[in-house]
Amino acid sequence: MNKPIIFFDGNCNLCNGFVRFLIRIDKKKIFRYLSLNSKTALQLPQLKEYLIPPFQTVILYQKNNLFTQSDAVIEIISQLNYPWKFFWIITFIPKKIRDWFYKIISRNRYKIFGRNDNCELWDESFFK
Repeated sequence: MNKPIIFFDGNCNLCNGFVRFLIRIDKKKIFRYLSLNSKTALQLPQLKEYLIPPFQTVILYQKNNLFTQSDAVIEIISQLNYPWKFFWIITFIPKKIRDWFYKIISRNRYKIFGRNDNCELWDESFFK
């Protein structure tokens, strides 16, 4: 696992949309993408506390470090090319405020964006 992995809720339409967007703009193929209920996620002891559905955060796993909630989004954005990299500016917003907004969106994402019973795009063979 040399590349950073973005773990996401594969049943969430918002999460799937975010990942599709990242794949489209990640021309250098910096990231790999896996559902939080994938075999790989289940095998990583660092993810254990986050693997209780409904999944409440996107997780960036990079060099044995975990980034969650707004920190994950900021870390992902910081590795993208311009103009997307410009959005790192949200780091000036205090973490408590960023995560408060993140949690509101996370708790309501199924109501607002809907959900699929199956992860529509992702299967681990996609990354081999």
